[in-house]
Amino acid sequence: MNLQQTLLDLQNLKFEIFVSAKYGLDYHCFKLLTLELPDKTINLADLYHAFKAAGVEALAHQIVATYDL
Repeated sequence: MNLQQTLLDLQNLKFEIFVSAKYGLDYHCFKLLTLELPDKTINLADLYHAFKAAGVEALAHQIVATYDL
């Protein structure tokens, strides 16, 4: 997988997290590779590379559920 596709997938992952979160996330919390919350930083790139076989949408829902977003 090339860099352009990876960055596109990360962008899609961030969007899916944004629209799936139960609580309103500020889009400013999303950095290039991370989601910066007041009490924690979620490394989206690491999670994506570890679980990309599940697909972007499924991974986004898992992140929302795991971190209670």
